[in-house]
Amino acid sequence: MKKSDSFYVYAITIFFVPIMLTLLFMSAVSTSYVTWADEVFFLKDNVLVNVIVSVVFTGSVIFFSYLRPLKQLYKKINEDDRLFLILRTGLLALLFLMSLAWVFGTQFVPFGDAWWLHDAADKYVNGDYEAFKNGWFNYLDMYPFQSRTLFLFSLIDSLSGGYKLMVYQTLNCIVTVIMASSLSHISVLMGSERATGLIVILIFVLWTPTILYNSFVYGNVPGLSLAVLSLDLWLRFFDKGKISQVALSVIAFALSFCFKSNYLIVAIAMLIYAVFKGISEKKALRSLIASLILILVVALSAVVPKMMVTARSGEPLDEGIPSISWIDIGLSESVAGPGWYTDKAKEDYRDAGFDKERNAEISHKSVKERTTIFKEDPDLAADFMIRKIASQWNEPTYGSFWILRA
Repeated sequence: MKKSDSFYVYAITIFFVPIMLTLLFMSAVSTSYVTWADEVFFLKDNVLVNVIVSVVFTGSVIFFSYLRPLKQLYKKINEDDRLFLILRTGLLALLFLMSLAWVFGTQFVPFGDAWWLHDAADKYVNGDYEAFKNGWFNYLDMYPFQSRTLFLFSLIDSLSGGYKLMVYQTLNCIVTVIMASSLSHISVLMGSERATGLIVILIFVLWTPTILYNSFVYGNVPGLSLAVLSLDLWLRFFDKGKISQVALSVIAFALSFCFKSNYLIVAIAMLIYAVFKGISEKKALRSLIASLILILVVALSAVVPKMMVTARSGEPLDEGIPSISWIDIGLSESVAGPGWYTDKAKEDYRDAGFDKERNAEISHKSVKERTTIFKEDPDLAADFMIRKIASQWNEPTYGSFWILRA
């Protein structure tokens, strides 16, 4: 690992250590449980048992890492290309087969947003554009940012002869393998030995939510996987300097962004890394060109799919439910949990007569009222934020059973 990369790794580590320690403390004292009815319960945990289990597990890992046969195997993996390739291929194949067995054996069907979006995409392919029209429960009118995902779903449906659940779930299995492979390679680029990279893939195999989420046919799994692939290719470019890697990286990210716009944060991280490398290694021109290409592709990805679906449907897509409405939801209590999704945004949109500006005014007023309450009662604000974080990050399956209603 280069000196510049070493500094970058240390900086990121320092940033994340307090976050991880906070989550570790939360998990030691409590556990969050989410029911099928979208209710979050915060349960007191046994701190002593958690500490003992953690100490035993950590001690076991350290003990086995010093066993001579395992040390020799670790060393041989780093030195023997053939053995490394066999183990890497085997682990990735195992991950794929386990994922495939899960989705074919369970066949969980989509619900909620996943169902609405697939329904809109299927109708769009067949010339039904009702979801684009202004009004209550017209999905694309309320959530026009989903037009990018709808565009990709419609392409997949067209290629596969219509909506087929198993096509999407099989694609999830494939991109999960890509994500594991990319993260493994990123760990090596950041200074780990390639045997450690195999451990990264092994964790994917052993971690249950990895397998379970392949049944979730929404933009999350392909979006995250392609974002990780994009990051891997981006790092390879700055390591080797091949322009083809930049091209593949931005293509992967464009697809990721279309599947799920949340992953824009990955592009921001990539741009920060490019600036950092440009300064530290005095390769400003290369960093600038790569960054401009990424920015251009992101800008095009934000508008082109929407333009294409609106051109075909003949129905204009405006702002939809304003972004301030999501902040309003994120600051509100709900039956599910603090800051969890509710139908408040849709109800405010309906109450505003499907007027986006009026809808934004309602949400602004609600956010102002909520922030005023938090300012006047800091203890209430702290309690709300702690419960919100715990409900998201302290649920042992990371919502994988809840999201599937398994």
